[in-house]
Amino acid sequence: MDFTQVGLDREVDTARREKMWVDLASLFPRLSRGLCFRIDVDDVLGGAHEDIWQQVAERTAQLGLKPSDVDVLMDLRSLHDRDERLLKESVIDFTLEAGRFKPRTFVLSGSSALHTVSDVPADGELAVRRAELWLWAEIFTDTNLGPRIVFSDYGVVYPDFDRDTSATHINAKIRYTAQDKIHYFRGQLYSKIAPLFQYPELARRVVGSGIYAGRDYSFGDRYIHDCAAGWERPKAPGPWVFADQNRHFVYTANQAARLSQILGGMDEIERVLTAQS
Repeated sequence: MDFTQVGLDREVDTARREKMWVDLASLFPRLSRGLCFRIDVDDVLGGAHEDIWQQVAERTAQLGLKPSDVDVLMDLRSLHDRDERLLKESVIDFTLEAGRFKPRTFVLSGSSALHTVSDVPADGELAVRRAELWLWAEIFTDTNLGPRIVFSDYGVVYPDFDRDTSATHINAKIRYTAQDKIHYFRGQLYSKIAPLFQYPELARRVVGSGIYAGRDYSFGDRYIHDCAAGWERPKAPGPWVFADQNRHFVYTANQAARLSQILGGMDEIERVLTAQS
């Protein structure tokens, strides 16, 4: 899907905001691509849905686009400490308020990934429920929006990820997505034990955990296997972010495709989301 993503930027001063839209209006005829409006969680929960949809419709017309050229991304960001029932009701209300404006798709995005691993015991494990996946599955099942609701998430990375974290505060960890959870395997601080000596053991814990899918499932699974075997010896967190995310994306894409084909009632949701593969 080829599109440009924008927000409504209501906190930006009027002159700058209007100039941006004028610039976009002159650019779009040459791009021949659709548009994705990003709606922030506060706007989804705020209740001023009619006003938001009016702005979306006006900006779409200003750019010379049709509603069928437009995707609307509802960005729920972190779902920690959020009332899931309220989120579900607000998302459904927001989509229904679109009225005659029929976007190409609604995209529902959010994350249950931990901000830090402080809640995971050192040298221990913790499984975190993927609330965003359950939320999407329930909305998909309980409404007639069906395939127009597209699932999205942030992978295993917290939405407001801090790239400037000092190496002395980084823990060796592997985040492994399986079923309806992100499984955290934590080691020790880099400042206590060099990561070179921690990751092989962490990888062996994942391989022996009972949820590991095998070396051939994804690049991330292969990297975990090869590290456990001593063939990879990472000294920095970067390769693990790549491997953890790759595992998550491959698994989630397969899972969402399967869910969208066979979702029924709550019993069916639970059966699919807790299936091993």
